Amino acid sequence: RVDRRQRQMCIRDRIVSPTSTQDKICVCGRVTNLKGYCFEIYNGGQWKLVAGNNLLASNILKDFSNIAWHEMQIQFTGNRIGVLVNGTLVHQALDTTFGSGMAAVGSGWNIANFDDFSVVELPSPNVSIHSFINQINVGVQIRNDFSGYVGMWI
Repeated sequence: RVDRRQRQMCIRDRIVSPTSTQDKICVCGRVTNLKGYCFEIYNGGQWKLVAGNNLLASNILKDFSNIAWHEMQIQFTGNRIGVLVNGTLVHQALDTTFGSGMAAVGSGWNIANFDDFSVVELPSPNVSIHSFINQINVGVQIRNDFSGYVGMWI
């Protein structure tokens, strides 16, 4: 029997980023009671990795365009959290605040486009993240027939 906390998971989505400097888009994982890990990107390329209300890391993406589609990922392997943009590892952090929970996408009540949302189990911890990125689309079924709300923050 595998403990859910030990599973290696990847939450992935393609997004078009927001238009004003305060707007954000985010992919979140291990969310329980509206708190979890969130990888947020703001217009202009500033990004943050947060655990609930605690900032784990932040920086700025070079050459980030708010009118182009980007792929955001947040990956979990035990207490290791990796965040990627367009297949490039942006940051890795170690944190044990949240051990399990739901996946989510968000835009901070701003207009944003999301597409190809998926949650997949990563291969064994012995497989490198870059090796996995090249194989992530194997067995993933893409659906484009959804319209409506994905979820809401309260």
